[in-house]
Amino acid sequence: MHMATVPSGASGHVVPPELTSSLKIFYYSLEIAAIVFIGLGILPALCTGRVSRTITWYSFMFSWMWYSIANVILAGRQSSTEPSFSLCLFQAGLIYASPVFTSATGLAFIIELYLRLGSPIPDLPLSRSRLVPLIVLPILLNCTVFLEVIIYGLHNKSTVRLNSLRLYCHIETDVQTTFASLLVILLLVPVIIIEGTANLNERRVRAEIRIYSIDRNDAILQI
Repeated sequence: MHMATVPSGASGHVVPPELTSSLKIFYYSLEIAAIVFIGLGILPALCTGRVSRTITWYSFMFSWMWYSIANVILAGRQSSTEPSFSLCLFQAGLIYASPVFTSATGLAFIIELYLRLGSPIPDLPLSRSRLVPLIVLPILLNCTVFLEVIIYGLHNKSTVRLNSLRLYCHIETDVQTTFASLLVILLLVPVIIIEGTANLNERRVRAEIRIYSIDRNDAILQI
């Protein structure tokens, strides 16, 4: 499963001379297209009763839309103008929190799928007490990282700057990049473990079905 990337803080703030408006248009067009297509993917599930999706699927899709929204906050701004400190810090908070958000919702989505499909216990019902943490915890983690970046930026105002291509704001030091990247890795590890466990369970069930079919055929032949 693809995870969002965390922006690097180890970059200068000198605009390369080869930077053109075409690069900005291309970058922001990709992000806006992602917002539109994700929205189009969610609409059928919301508007029709024939398309069924789990609540963690909606959360996962929304987190990716939120990730793209965080990257286009400065769209339409002139390259020569500097965004206000408050706007720049706000976007920086989103920029570092959104990859963690997508990773957390991805883990929640995998956990729900495992409980529904990959569990050794067939048709395991999911109670509200199991579903609520899968929705609430990623949001809380997202807010925690966002607030941590805001607090850091308020105490280190000189580090809140546009990135080298002047496309979005970030923190110049590697502190936030390292912190967010570590969280993404910690969230990715259980995803790999759960997917591996589900794969092993599926293989075991298939082997048991194959053995059952062979034994049944042998029994029929003996009658």
